[in-house]
Amino acid sequence: YEEFNKNDGFENLEITIDSIYDENIDMEPLFNQVFKKNIPIESSNGSINHVLYYLPVKNGIGERPSTVDSVYVSYQGSLLDGSIFDKSVNPIWFDLTGVVRGFKEGISEFKPGDFNVNNDNTVNYINYGQGLIFMPSGLGYFAQSSPLIPEYSSLIFKISLFTIKKTDHDGDGILTADEYDNDNDGVPDDSDGDGLFDYLDND
Repeated sequence: YEEFNKNDGFENLEITIDSIYDENIDMEPLFNQVFKKNIPIESSNGSINHVLYYLPVKNGIGERPSTVDSVYVSYQGSLLDGSIFDKSVNPIWFDLTGVVRGFKEGISEFKPGDFNVNNDNTVNYINYGQGLIFMPSGLGYFAQSSPLIPEYSSLIFKISLFTIKKTDHDGDGILTADEYDNDNDGVPDDSDGDGLFDYLDND
């Protein structure tokens, strides 16, 4: 974190998680720096609170995305033992309506940066947010498994949030953030009961 504190906003530093020993013995533990976010998940047994942990290591300067916006990010996903199951070094766009709950809730706590376009139409991003998201399996893939993610796995994501786009999925002039989940139960609303979620229902 000392390197990030000295960063001028232009350099893309890599986040590394390390143990506290030897030359790191005087470092502050991550646990003392993380923020907690309680997220209720509806189940057949009622609502169950899951705790998401997130750690901004470099603050952005823009407006935070909602949990249903589109975000331009680079990321690395790993298990608690450090094994990597997915990553993208180059930034890609994510529609947050299509990712696991922990990722969208975590990303919404970070700020994007600014950018400038060069004469050759390449883009430089500056002052963007970077950090870590720690999620229990209930906010990830829970009992689902894949070759790289065992069932009931807690996940860690390293993210860099470059820019965001406010979304209106059904083109009805109302932002998805204003019609996705107004009762905060974690499930998209269908206020007219026609079988289409409000954010995909342009009537």
